[in-house]
Amino acid sequence: MKIFSFRIIWICTNNDVEYEALHLGLSKENSIGIKCLVFHGDSKLVIKQVKNQISAKHHYLKTYRNRVWYLLESFLAINFTSITRRYNQIANALVEKVANY
Repeated sequence: MKIFSFRIIWICTNNDVEYEALHLGLSKENSIGIKCLVFHGDSKLVIKQVKNQISAKHHYLKTYRNRVWYLLESFLAINFTSITRRYNQIANALVEKVANY
């Protein structure tokens, strides 16, 4: 497993960050030729919007969702799994490290 980190340098909401992380991750995976992957995320809202289980009401969330949908077309298989934030230890450790930087 490889771990990549990215820094967002503008003010944004939690949902913005979740979508940016998903988009950046998918872009990175696509660029190195990954065709099948499992995505573990702690934002039920983002996962449900990407899986089209709920609609994105705000324009900016629709834009993020559509960018992700476009990237998903380049994968053969992808599984989205929702995990609780408590069990998302790697992401939480990265956030704490950056916040203290």
